[in-house]
Amino acid sequence: MEFFMPGRIALFGEHSDWASISPYNIERLKNYNNNGIGKAIICTTNQGTFVKVTEQLHSNNDRLLYFSYESSTTIANTCQQPFSFTLQDIINKPIEELISSIHNYYIYIIGVLKYLLTFNHSIQQIILSSNKSLICNNFKNTLPMGKGVSSSASICVLIVRIFNKCYNLGLSIDEEMDIAFLGERLVGSECGKLDQCCAYGPNVCLVVEFKTDSSVFISKVIQLLNVDSDNNSDNIVNENNNEKLSFLLIDLKAKKNTIKILKDLNQAFMLNALDLIKSQELIENATNYLLFENQLICDKALEFIERRDVKQLGKLLDEAQNLFDKNLQPLCKEELTAPILHSILNDEYVRTLIVGGKGVGSGGDGSCIVLCKSQEEREELKKYLNNNYGMNNNLDLTL
Repeated sequence: MEFFMPGRIALFGEHSDWASISPYNIERLKNYNNNGIGKAIICTTNQGTFVKVTEQLHSNNDRLLYFSYESSTTIANTCQQPFSFTLQDIINKPIEELISSIHNYYIYIIGVLKYLLTFNHSIQQIILSSNKSLICNNFKNTLPMGKGVSSSASICVLIVRIFNKCYNLGLSIDEEMDIAFLGERLVGSECGKLDQCCAYGPNVCLVVEFKTDSSVFISKVIQLLNVDSDNNSDNIVNENNNEKLSFLLIDLKAKKNTIKILKDLNQAFMLNALDLIKSQELIENATNYLLFENQLICDKALEFIERRDVKQLGKLLDEAQNLFDKNLQPLCKEELTAPILHSILNDEYVRTLIVGGKGVGSGGDGSCIVLCKSQEEREELKKYLNNNYGMNNNLDLTL
């Protein structure tokens, strides 16, 4: 069997997912009726993680997960010797021991399985009552790492789905997302649930709300253009407007530290935030932006997307980046100053081809997304970025 899980791109609303479930927001809602929620507009990609799975029968004591890689087609610098664990090892051994010899990208697999096998007794019993071992081969990855496209969530959700299908667990998409989310956090990530929305499959644009109880509500699904779909759900919008929104996701060919960004930003949403940051103004700026201003931005963005208003949507992308810089950058200047990101967004020739742009993912010099004036300008921009910056690993996205 072959399994695939896409990545995702946040057009608007990054960081609002974990902010909505933060100690600060939960405590605040005990005293105020106004609802500070997370909201995002995301697109899933047709790039992703590919795994082939073979089932083998073993005795109860020998059942295992075996995981291997194809060095020529998986992500650079992640390949290593195949690893395997018995399911009992995953249950009984400390997580620190399990992940000690595994590359950072793949420790998420162990976090997910540790959660799957130890925090839900009924699921554990279903899996342990089977005599299956799973032989997994990550034969291809087309998602870049550390570029704001949720490569870690892709492998997390994919592992849950593999176990769901192979062991007939009967999990819903929302339940798969929950397990992937909690498993990723088990190994130290401070992510929210925005990333796990890749579970909805490739080539869709989702309007997502994140509640304080960790639930996720998909209020609208917009199919990407030029993608066939047999999903006739009532909340899917098939846009008839001929105006196309020609986005380009740009790999900035640099590095960022997502763990540090999340750790630093999370401090503003702790109950002892003032002890950690020493500035009430910085705390208020961050919390107001992610829990309130961001909702207004996402509402405007949806309106402009549905109207296919290229100019106004471009201005909103620029506005969102400016608000991000004003309200979040001071909390993690080392990563969020992002000189390469801003050099691209402020490049004079680039500005002649686009109507606006912003960083994606956690922020920093990972990736950015720009809205081009047309598909022709998008092609010209790709040539310019390749010739002048060596940026050639970019992704077209058309709404």
